[in-house]
Amino acid sequence: MRGNWALKYLPERYKEIIENSLCIYTGQADNVTWDHKLLFDFAEYMLQEICFLVLQEWRGSVKPDSL
Repeated sequence: MRGNWALKYLPERYKEIIENSLCIYTGQADNVTWDHKLLFDFAEYMLQEICFLVLQEWRGSVKPDSL
């Protein structure tokens, strides 16, 4: 299933967000409860990861094909 990679590779503290998202995406859940602080933490984490990869690519340390 798409998204399972996130359960494997992203920090454990975001597991609930990922599982809830996958349940909604696959139609297994209509309504879930969200921890808004954790959602903001997750968004911040993902933005940091994206910025890191963009900077690495810009500096030539990471090639787009290896992502």
